Amino acid sequence: MVAISIVILVAATSIMILVISVVIPIVILVISVVIPIVILVIYVVIAIVILVAVAATSIM
Repeated sequence: MVAISIVILVAATSIMILVISVVIPIVILVISVVIPIVILVIYVVIAIVILVAVAATSIM
């Protein structure tokens, strides 16, 4: 009975390690892709707002 529970524990631990070793690189990859896109979008929005403001003031 004890041996079975130890085997289950070892299997669960190895599966967890496997999952973590697969998930962490994926998460890092996603973050490294998403952050530049978000920064780019923010810059584009700011640029559009500035252009609109400049256009509005020049029209006035």
